[in-house]
Amino acid sequence: MSLTVRRVLVLMDTTRTYFREIIRGIARYHHEHGEWLLEYSPYGPEDFVPKDFRDYRADGMLVRINQPQLLEAVLRTGIPAIDLLRVFPHSAIPCIGPDEREVTRQLLHHFQEQHFHSFAFLGIRTPETHFLAIRHETFVEEMRKKAFPSSVYRIPTSTVYSDRLRISERIRGSLRKWLQKLPRRTAVLCGNDELAFQVLEQCRLAGIAVPQHLAVAGIGNDDCICELGHPTLTSVELRPQKIGYQAAELLQQAMDGRSIPHDTLTPCGEIIVRQSTDTFLTEDESLNRAIQFIRHHACEGIGVEDVCQAAHLTRIPLENRFKKWLGRTVYQEIQRIRLAEIQKMLRTTRLPFKTIVRQAGFRRLEQMMRFFRKETGMTMKEFRDEL
Repeated sequence: MSLTVRRVLVLMDTTRTYFREIIRGIARYHHEHGEWLLEYSPYGPEDFVPKDFRDYRADGMLVRINQPQLLEAVLRTGIPAIDLLRVFPHSAIPCIGPDEREVTRQLLHHFQEQHFHSFAFLGIRTPETHFLAIRHETFVEEMRKKAFPSSVYRIPTSTVYSDRLRISERIRGSLRKWLQKLPRRTAVLCGNDELAFQVLEQCRLAGIAVPQHLAVAGIGNDDCICELGHPTLTSVELRPQKIGYQAAELLQQAMDGRSIPHDTLTPCGEIIVRQSTDTFLTEDESLNRAIQFIRHHACEGIGVEDVCQAAHLTRIPLENRFKKWLGRTVYQEIQRIRLAEIQKMLRTTRLPFKTIVRQAGFRRLEQMMRFFRKETGMTMKEFRDEL
């Protein structure tokens, strides 16, 4: 019995890490199933889009629809297509992407756990269907529900549906003044990593200490941008490889004539904490010292007594403060940081487990694997395979 081979057009902006990672997810599906002939057409955000796609003779499309002309061209084909941007919703084209509301809430929860009570949001003026508009709307809703002091700054764009920055010197100056007016110990949530990078740069020019004065976080976890920032930038992982893989699965089902959901929301990944939010804000300096000591030394085999010495407190007073502010014990906080480090290494490296054991501060592989399964409900291999 011969295998039905279908032609699939992948039309994707490749100027951003997020979309390149989506392509990696599509590639993984393609390698595992081998049922497609791929036509790959990378393009930039402002590139010309053909009026139709008849020359491709495709049976299906995986496409980032970023402008009305492209939407119309895709509709004219009449073939199954999956939109991976979700900016132009249309009843004839199923779409897939991150749950933007959950992404924003997760970032807010991260800051609330650090006892921030003043918040700000930096976005871009876009139509209400744009993912940046949804992130802004969610921020405003959450601030209203919790009655937190908050401030919003939205940058105008040169094109209606663009999330690309066209920041003039005048706008940079206005942004800098906005940042200077924010109360000390404000958490600044940014609609994406590019915006967060701009905040870090304007803070440096204005002499605003990050994270001591303002803590800053982005969305998307673009490694290049996050590591370029000074200090390095905390961001939310959106798991684009998983989105690409799932989009490919949906397209195959659609080409097979099976029904698929019109709008698929994917859960975001974890928050990748870097220097721009590496602080814990309480009025208790002893507690702050203890938390910072754990963050920097949890994977070095430290125990509760080591933390007590760093905080200059005996065990019972320190435990009481941890339970009051964090709702967990000193030991649980050490283990939480160790777990986060293991997950980070599984997510960002291909290090063998026996190497991760040493770097996470465990003596034996079996001990670490039992700990990981108890805390997450899955094995380390299952966790890595899901990424």
